Amino acid sequence: GNPAIQNGLQRFVVRIIMTKRQVIAEQDETLRPAAKKIKNERSSAISPSEAVEEKVSLSDRFGLWLGFHPCDQDEYLAMIRGYCDAYGVAIDDAILRAEAIEWQATRGSRSGRVAWQYFTDLAGRKGVRLSG
Repeated sequence: GNPAIQNGLQRFVVRIIMTKRQVIAEQDETLRPAAKKIKNERSSAISPSEAVEEKVSLSDRFGLWLGFHPCDQDEYLAMIRGYCDAYGVAIDDAILRAEAIEWQATRGSRSGRVAWQYFTDLAGRKGVRLSG
C-alpha cells in the first residue's frame, strides 16, 4: 500500500451511542404496557427540528467522529497519486500537481479528505466510476 496513507492512520476511535429516539422508545417500552403503546411521531418527545438534525448528522446518529489531519504537500500529492494508480486514472504528473495544489488552495486545507475530494472530482472528469 501507499506509505503516506498507511502512516497517516495513527489513531482510530470508535464511539457507539444510542439516538434520542432509541432511548425514548426504550423508556416507552419499559414504562407502558404493550397494548397501550402509541406508535405515533407526535407522541415522541423529540421536536421536528431535532428529528431533522438526527437524520443529517452522522456523528449524532452513530457517534462516529472522523479526524482529517493536515499533511504536507508531498504526502497530499502521494495520496492522490496512490488513488490514481489504484483506480486506473491516468494523468500527467505535472497536471496532477498543478490541479491538486490549486484544489487544496481553494479549499483552505490539505488533508486526506481534501485529497480524496480532488481525486473523486478528477475521476468524474475522466469518466472513471469509483463505486458499483
